[in-house]
Amino acid sequence: MDQSKNIFVDCSLESVKESFDKFDLKSSFNYQEDFHSCKIMDIPTKLCMLRKNHSPDRSFCFPQLCTDEKIRDFIGKTYENTNGSVYDIECKNIYDPETYFILVGSFIFLLTLITLLSTLINANQSKFINLLPSKMHGLVNMSSIFSISENIKTLFNMKSSSTSIDCLNGLKALSLIPIVFLHSMQNAWPIPDPRFYNTLLYVTGILPTDTFFLVSGILCAKFYMTRRNIFSKFFRTLFERYLRLTPSGVVTFAVFIAIKLFLSPFGYPNLFHPIFDDCKKNWWVMLIYLQNYYESEHACFGTYWFATVLFQLYFITPFILFILNKLKSQFGKILMLLMLITTFVPGFMTGMTNNSFYSFLYIEALSRSYPYLVGLFYYRITSGSGKLASNTQTKLAWIATTLTLIVPLIPFFSESMTIEISNIFYIPIRIFWPFALCWIVHVCHNGFGRIVNNILSANILVPVSNLSLGIYLVNVLVSHLLSFLTPFIPPVESKLVNSIRFFIANFIISTFLATLLYLFVEVPFTRISKSSCKKTNANQTVKTV
Repeated sequence: MDQSKNIFVDCSLESVKESFDKFDLKSSFNYQEDFHSCKIMDIPTKLCMLRKNHSPDRSFCFPQLCTDEKIRDFIGKTYENTNGSVYDIECKNIYDPETYFILVGSFIFLLTLITLLSTLINANQSKFINLLPSKMHGLVNMSSIFSISENIKTLFNMKSSSTSIDCLNGLKALSLIPIVFLHSMQNAWPIPDPRFYNTLLYVTGILPTDTFFLVSGILCAKFYMTRRNIFSKFFRTLFERYLRLTPSGVVTFAVFIAIKLFLSPFGYPNLFHPIFDDCKKNWWVMLIYLQNYYESEHACFGTYWFATVLFQLYFITPFILFILNKLKSQFGKILMLLMLITTFVPGFMTGMTNNSFYSFLYIEALSRSYPYLVGLFYYRITSGSGKLASNTQTKLAWIATTLTLIVPLIPFFSESMTIEISNIFYIPIRIFWPFALCWIVHVCHNGFGRIVNNILSANILVPVSNLSLGIYLVNVLVSHLLSFLTPFIPPVESKLVNSIRFFIANFIISTFLATLLYLFVEVPFTRISKSSCKKTNANQTVKTV
């Protein structure tokens, strides 16, 4: 064996010095090349990057048994050389990307193969039933679960009924546009004006996200209000929600990491991005939907905070409705008011970007549940129907709703408004925002919305609404990738034009990828959960009989 492979008998300064001399990788800063350069050591390795004036200068290989403190004792965590340059060193464990490529590639290949076979069998279902024995007919019938042709029907399902609230599709679809725009702006070009960014965060981030939570609250209340027993099939419902959300999130993130590793030789952010160590440590937290409470600063998939909060709210909803149903009317209304006040106080603080609790509060269920509870209580009280007030009161309600939707734009045009004043300015807006949307939903659902109802209930928005989860998960990752490719695309002089072009590209690509995610993952796993629950219930019925 080569002597260079056995130089580490301990982590003494002599051994570290020998590593420093023999495994100096000079100016190599991509994941794959650094990994293969370090593989000659034949032991678990960590890669240490020496930064000069906060910029990468060179990389070094060290065994993982060497602590960072030992390495820093030799190289020096921070020191100045003769020309005044400041050095610091950062170390990360290095992993084999090829193994990860094989795992992700195999999964995608297997999923694609199953989907194609299911589509083929479903298209010729009658022939397979005639050819196969009766014991295998169940498998043939299950082929529709992964069939693309069947899942496309689900995507474009525009059937409506008297009980469906069609305008919610429009609210979900239209709320996606500002959210994707914000994520695009955060990666397209730096926003030097903090005041402008603060306003942008409210108008294109916080308020549209509040809209999503409001819609979820209405739909969840509608789901439970149709049941005599709120806790009927409680765990089955949670299981269905889990299988709808989790596979999409896991697949999205796994593919993104694979792309990230694949592009690292071309300069894409590599091993020294904290996401690698965070995911190795906290991947399981994401799967049990607690990453907004357990080590939230080191969450594996930060974008998944929305799904995490949503799942937590799904979990507590039947308990809230159960308590309200047991209370008398006046006590129930008081409790609802107290819950709204309790959740709004931390909720409005999520917009205080200069607040030390900003990152902590932004992703917690308590601070994001206010619009969800408004939607939940709205449907519980009205069941989505009811007569409108007098013409005068209706006009006043429309005026108030219109102002609530327009007023958030004022800080864009007020140069004298500071961030502090802007934060205070948005407090009443966030209070009335979900109520204004509830008014729109109520009017549209009861057939009085006219133009507004025609827009929000348009069939063209239904597929976008169905893809909302996928677009939300994918668009942040797509914007990261586009920001990496931006230097290779000829720019135009206007930053605004560049940003709009970046946003359009992000939305189109995200919609395409979300469609694949919907057809190959989200719908099939949702159907699996429902079919497995039906099978369990059928078995239980037989035993009872």
